[in-house]
Amino acid sequence: MKNMQIFREPSSQRIHPSLVQKMGEVVNQVVVHSKFRSDFYVHDIREMERCNGIFAWYVYDCGTHFIPLDDPDKVMEFQNEWLSCMKDLKDKKTSEESGRLYVCNIFTGEMKRVYRFEEGNLAERLKAAV
Repeated sequence: MKNMQIFREPSSQRIHPSLVQKMGEVVNQVVVHSKFRSDFYVHDIREMERCNGIFAWYVYDCGTHFIPLDDPDKVMEFQNEWLSCMKDLKDKKTSEESGRLYVCNIFTGEMKRVYRFEEGNLAERLKAAV
């Protein structure tokens, strides 16, 4: 008798396991309070399951933010709303590790950190990282 697969693999299996591990390590380093880490485990992993492959991921002292790169409106929303607010809070931050931005690939597990991004150059910095 042929081996039959009765159950389909969960969709999260298409996410490279090393990516989730690396992202979890970043969350534990950067997100100050453990109660804010659930943002990654609840929301970001669910978004990764729906993702087409490559996405941007912002990690700061109070949580994470998933940015689909196949939606230019979401990138601009992040640039206009998040980065402008974060700039206002910059002087009040207690953690030097706050404000990390990555470009991630769910298939290969690759995570590239994006440096020197700001409100006016986000799209260009993300393109360079992809």
